[in-house]
Amino acid sequence: MSTRYFYIRILCYILLIIGLSGLGVWLFTNDYPFAVVVLVALGILILSLKILSSFDKIQEKITYFFNAVENEDATYQPAHQRSET
Repeated sequence: MSTRYFYIRILCYILLIIGLSGLGVWLFTNDYPFAVVVLVALGILILSLKILSSFDKIQEKITYFFNAVENEDATYQPAHQRSET
């Protein structure tokens, strides 16, 4: 995953969270069913968790890289990304 796509994905998640927040407020103030507002809030929560998991994946890749540098290992890809030959 390149850095450019990472930032675009995070930007899209943030814009969706902002849009869903506005929609949730609008639905709440216009007396829509509470279940619809809860679904919108659930969508915001899921998007927030996706952002946090994206940052966790980046931290994991950086940790693998620094461990490989410390061990002078040329194959610094995580175990689940290595190709079996």
